[in-house]
Amino acid sequence: MMSASGSPSAARKTWLVFVVFGSNGFLQFLPMPPLPHDITGDFLRAFLASHYLYAVAACQVIGCFFLILGGFVPLGFIILGPVIVNIVLFRGEAGR
Repeated sequence: MMSASGSPSAARKTWLVFVVFGSNGFLQFLPMPPLPHDITGDFLRAFLASHYLYAVAACQVIGCFFLILGGFVPLGFIILGPVIVNIVLFRGEAGR
C-alpha cells in the first residue's frame, strides 16, 4: 500500500490511529485526563454514562478492519466518516 511518492497511503495511516483509539474504548489502556467542568465535560460525561462510547469504538474498530482488508477501503471510510466529522466538530467547538 505505497503511494507513488513512496510513503504509506492514507488508509494505512488512518487504520493504525483508529484501531489504537477504538481498542482503547473497550480496553482503556491509555489514561484519561480529568474531565473539564464546563459544557465539554458535561457532553463527555453523558457520552460515558450512556455507554455510547462503545458504539463509537465499535465503529472505529470495524472501519479499521475494512481498511486493513484493502479491498473494502471505501466501506471502511464510510463507517469512519461520521466518527471523523464528530472529532473535527467537537475539537473545533472545544477550542473556543
